[in-house]
Amino acid sequence: MATMPKSQPIKKTEFHEYHADAQLLSGHLQRPVEREIDEQAFVSLKGRRDRHFFQRAERYSADGLISFESGYTRVSGSHAEKRGWVTLASAVLEGLNVLEVITADRVVAQVSTEHPPEDGHVPSVTFLGTRFENLRISGYPVDLEFDLGIYGDKPAHDRPYSEDSDFLDRMQRQGEGLASILILPGQLRVQYDRELKHLAEVRKRPRIYGEGYKSTLKCSLVKSVGAIPTAQSFGNVLEIPGFGTVTLAKVEIEQTGNEDSDDNVTTYFDLTMLDIKMGSVAEGSVQAVNVGANGKTRP
Repeated sequence: MATMPKSQPIKKTEFHEYHADAQLLSGHLQRPVEREIDEQAFVSLKGRRDRHFFQRAERYSADGLISFESGYTRVSGSHAEKRGWVTLASAVLEGLNVLEVITADRVVAQVSTEHPPEDGHVPSVTFLGTRFENLRISGYPVDLEFDLGIYGDKPAHDRPYSEDSDFLDRMQRQGEGLASILILPGQLRVQYDRELKHLAEVRKRPRIYGEGYKSTLKCSLVKSVGAIPTAQSFGNVLEIPGFGTVTLAKVEIEQTGNEDSDDNVTTYFDLTMLDIKMGSVAEGSVQAVNVGANGKTRP
C-alpha cells in the first residue's frame, strides 16, 4: 500500500524587513571624455517600517553625450493582514538620448514582490507596468514583445525559484533559443552557453541552504525584437555597428541563504531596462532605468 506524502509544515512569519532600490541612470564614459555618471534620482527603502519614498529629476546631460528630459523614482513597502508584505520599486525616464543613436520617449521599469503571512520567505513577483514607449535606434522604431510573466507563480512550499521546474524550463527554452542562432556573435554565444551550463548545474545542486548559499539566475522580459535596419537583434541583445551593444530588460534573480535559517533563502529581483556597452563612436558603459526589490521575513 502506498504511503501518503508528508505535508509541509506552514511557516508563519513574525516580521518582515523591506528592501527596494530604484535609479534612472548611471555609468562611466571613457571616450570622448572621461566622466563618471553618478546614480540619478537614486532612492532606497530598508527596514521594517511601512514607508514610501519619491524623487523627481529634471533635465540631465553628460556633456551633451547622454541626456534625459525628466524622470522620477519611487519605492514603497506596505503591509496588509491577509496579503502580507508588498514591496514596490519604480523608475520612469522621459526623453532619453544616447549619442543620437538610442532614443526613447519613455522607459518604465517596475517590480513588485509580495511575501504572504504564511510560507512567506520566497515572494511572488510581478513586473506589471514595465515598458518602452517609442524606443528607437538611429530613428528606426524598435518593435518589442514582452513576457512579463516569465517568473510565473510563487513556487510551492516556499521553495526557491532555483527549484521551480516550470520557471527553470522557461529559462532554458529562452537560452536554448538564443544559443541556437547560427549567426550569433562569438562573445554572445559564449555568454549563452555559459548561462545554460550554469542552469544545468543549478538543477543538480543539492538542497543545502543556510549562510553561504548563493544562486544567481539571468533572463529577460523581452521575448522577441522585430527587424531594425541599423541593428541586428539576438534575443534581447541589439548589436549596433559603429556603436556597441544594448541589452534590453535584463533581469537577475539572486538568492542567498539566511544566516539564521537552514532551509530558507532571501530572493532579490533586479531589472535593468537598458544596459549599454559602447566601443566605437564613444567608449563606456551606461545602465538606464534600474529597479530592484526583495525582502526578508523572520523567522
